[in-house]
Amino acid sequence: MENQNKVLLTVIGAATLLVAVVGATFAYFSATGSETTATVQTGSSQINIQASEDAVENIRPTSWTTRAAADTDANVEKFTLTMSGAVSGSGTYTISMNQPEITIGNITGDNGDLSDIRYAIFRGEETTAVKEGSFADATFTNGKVDLVVNESYSAPAVTGEFTVYVWIENENADQNNLQNVSFKLTFAANATSTNE
Repeated sequence: MENQNKVLLTVIGAATLLVAVVGATFAYFSATGSETTATVQTGSSQINIQASEDAVENIRPTSWTTRAAADTDANVEKFTLTMSGAVSGSGTYTISMNQPEITIGNITGDNGDLSDIRYAIFRGEETTAVKEGSFADATFTNGKVDLVVNESYSAPAVTGEFTVYVWIENENADQNNLQNVSFKLTFAANATSTNE
């Protein structure tokens, strides 16, 4: 199945607020990606969030136990989220993932379920996940899940790079109906300055 790139970018600026939403759509056995940057001027500070994706093809259920294994697994989708910008003050930012917009084809019986679609986020080159979970509804609170909470920044620059991995966990069962599931994954970041 071939999907076209979908990118949603929304930026809302207030004195100390940055909101940026980026997304990509992909489906089991096929994936496409995109890259975008959002910038907001907050007082004398400029904060950016950039999202990029390593597109993969022929996605199949997989399992991995280390980040190094995920990095080399052709069945794992990787999103890089980069925070940057010149700032005059200090503050914090939080990165969240919105509940995916999901299109379900013909899911019937016990042939795979949204809890089989998993995610994990890592900071920089760290080998322990900051957060991990599944796409099951219970994972999300009020339509989102915070992946990184209150990450500090201070003058002269905002920095931070995170990698989000998305994959279908191999349950050693019939998961063929997940071929008909597609979803748009969106990330949002908000930053608050404590002083300018």
